[in-house]
Amino acid sequence: MADDIDRAGENQAIFDKYLLQGRVRKPELPAATGKCFLCQEPVLTAKRFCDEDCQNRYEREQKVRGR
Repeated sequence: MADDIDRAGENQAIFDKYLLQGRVRKPELPAATGKCFLCQEPVLTAKRFCDEDCQNRYEREQKVRGR
């Protein structure tokens, strides 16, 4: 039979799981526009960045801004 301490531990584990999931989730990006979000170079319409460097720089800047 579970006591209050066991139930509290289970609740904390569930809370930690959801808290961690929130931290791991990538921010949603605006819709693709045909231009790189960072340098404005033309890209394929389905892409948002011209290369991986621009994507990484954009994501770092967004993280610093708290988005």
